[in-house]
Amino acid sequence: MNENFILLILPFIYGACVGSFLNVIIARVPSNLSIITPGSHCNSCKAPIKYYDNIPIVSYFILSGKCRSCSSSFSAKYILIESLSAALTASLFFLFGLTTTFFIYTILVYMLIAITFIDIDHLI
Repeated sequence: MNENFILLILPFIYGACVGSFLNVIIARVPSNLSIITPGSHCNSCKAPIKYYDNIPIVSYFILSGKCRSCSSSFSAKYILIESLSAALTASLFFLFGLTTTFFIYTILVYMLIAITFIDIDHLI
């Protein structure tokens, strides 16, 4: 495999994981809910999402975008945010490498993603 491609996998995975956490922030912060507890759960049946069903991007496709417990659909917004975070993190890493600039821009991008999607949902 191309060495550059392998180097981009880790930032992509990291970005997807952060994107998963951004989904929690986007859903809970405007309602003054804890971002720590309760754990991830289905919004319809309130069943906790098992750890093996909570793998960013991958789980959405494995479960066909539905809850394992009640089969209600998850919003495509979740995979969009995870994919966007992953792609932008990998892009910034490609552009700047492992530098201070990379970390500053990455944090800025994560904040902008959260703010943008909170605004889209609540029109604040």
